[in-house]
Amino acid sequence: MRRPAARFHTRLEDGLILPEGRLGWSLAVVGTALGAYLTGDATTRSMAIGAVVQVAGGLLLIAALRALGAGERLVSHGPYRWVRHPFYLAVLLLLLGAIVALRAWPALILFLVAVRLTVRRARVEEHNLRIEFGSAYDTYAALVPFLLPLAPPLPPGGLTDEQRAGRGLLGMLVADGPGDRSAAADPSAAAPRDTHPQETP
Repeated sequence: MRRPAARFHTRLEDGLILPEGRLGWSLAVVGTALGAYLTGDATTRSMAIGAVVQVAGGLLLIAALRALGAGERLVSHGPYRWVRHPFYLAVLLLLLGAIVALRAWPALILFLVAVRLTVRRARVEEHNLRIEFGSAYDTYAALVPFLLPLAPPLPPGGLTDEQRAGRGLLGMLVADGPGDRSAAADPSAAAPRDTHPQETP
C-alpha cells in the first residue's frame, strides 16, 4: 500500500488540473491564528518582536496581491522576482508574528500543520501552472526559489518575452482561437500552398 505522500506525487504526474485544497489550508490558517489568540501570554517585548514580523508579512502580502492584479500572464515581477509563492510566505509570516507576539508556543504545533498544508497546496498550484504555461513556468521555477529568498532575484521586469514564449496545453487552448489550434495541429495549414511547381524563367 502506497503512503499518502506517494499517492500525492503520483497524482501530480497524471497531467490533470487538480483541486488546490483551499478549504483545508484555510482551516489550518484560521486554526493557527485562533490557537495563538487562545493560548497566548504576551509581554511588551514579545509584542514588539511579533509586530516587526507581522508588518513584514503584511507588506509582502499587499505587494503580492498588487503584483498578481487581474491579468492572466505568468507573474514574475514584484515579490515574485524573489520567490515563487510570496503570498503564502506572507501568510506564514503573519501567523508566526502572531505566535511570537502572543508567546503562544503551543500554537506552533498548528503552525507546523499550516506550513505542511501550505507547501502541499503550493506544489499542486505549480502543477496546474505548468499545465497552463508550459516551459515558461519551468524556466521561471528554475530561476526563482520556492518559498524562501535563497537566491538572487530576477531583473526588475521579471521574465523576458523570450522566456515567456512557452505555453502549456491549457494556455494554448485558452489563448488561441479555433483557427489557431487547427493551424498548430496541421503546420501545412498555417500558410497557403503554392499550387504550381517552381519554374525557372
